[in-house]
Amino acid sequence: MGVWSIPRTPRWENYLMGFRGMSGNMLNSIIVALAVTVAAVFIGSVAAYIFVRHEFPGKNVLFAAVISVMVVPAVLTLTPSYLLIINLGLRNTWWAIILPMVSGTQVGTIFLFRTFLGQQPADLFEAAKIDGAGDFLMYRKIAMPLAIPVIAIQSVGIFGAVYNDFLWPMLVIDQDSK
Repeated sequence: MGVWSIPRTPRWENYLMGFRGMSGNMLNSIIVALAVTVAAVFIGSVAAYIFVRHEFPGKNVLFAAVISVMVVPAVLTLTPSYLLIINLGLRNTWWAIILPMVSGTQVGTIFLFRTFLGQQPADLFEAAKIDGAGDFLMYRKIAMPLAIPVIAIQSVGIFGAVYNDFLWPMLVIDQDSK
């Protein structure tokens, strides 16, 4: 019988044993991925809302600076990010994984949300402002319900990327429990 053939007598208990051995690590990965996803989508959507619905000096220059980060390959930021985590004393903590991943996903999130929210009619927000709604209420009651498809697609992408990341957690975490 070859390595790639189906066993004659399957041993189903091996699957249970393997799952038990991996379940702690899977739970850690799910918790970290959920935390990064929620934080990244929230922070990115708020930043995009501000870029779209507010006028301030240097807005386009600041947005261009944010977007210009996309041309830097992520592998070039490994050493500076690692040194920052060490200098902040975050090594072997979940924050060492969460904070860099949240910041690393911001450019794409801001770009996607800004594009979507910029296509929404300004009259909708002006009517809400006339009715007395503040920025937080317009963000929560108008912008986010309209952006549910964008939230969903960005959440799936971020969650998948964070859950499947192997290199960064191996650099900053030494403890098997984390």
